[in-house]
Amino acid sequence: MKNVIFLILFFSMLSEYCFSQIEHLEGPRIGVTILTNGTSSDRLNSNFITQLGYQWETKFSSDSLGYAFLGEWVLLVGGLEKGYFIPSLSYLLGFRTIKGFEFAVGANLSLTGFGPIIAIGKSFKFGSVYVPVNLAFVPSIAKEDPVVGTEGRTGSRITFTFGFNSKY
Repeated sequence: MKNVIFLILFFSMLSEYCFSQIEHLEGPRIGVTILTNGTSSDRLNSNFITQLGYQWETKFSSDSLGYAFLGEWVLLVGGLEKGYFIPSLSYLLGFRTIKGFEFAVGANLSLTGFGPIIAIGKSFKFGSVYVPVNLAFVPSIAKEDPVVGTEGRTGSRITFTFGFNSKY
């Protein structure tokens, strides 16, 4: 029982300390996505699309631990250069080291369906502005494709994005 009380008090104090240093950051993103072979690249007749979007991030700082916990939403629209409007929305949970290296995992919702996403990157800080450079991977999922009409794999997506974030 003493251990349970200790753990509750410890995590209460830790969360109070971490959550008292919350920062909200947001900013535009631009990038490219490489599509592996699958129903998505077949439908687009291409293995490459550009991306344009926006990111909203909540950073729970802990300078004494040397890293910060992150929660972020990333909304991207791809394929505009080909005359398409292909939206995707991702929610990621992860962390950033004091040197700016990032790692996050989460969920991605797009026209191909719902799937996991994993991302790595680095944020460079210039005054009060962050410049995140990220690489994300969404694996191929097997599904019935209503447009093509055949069952198949969607193809994986590898996306490189960069942009800038600042406090709001």
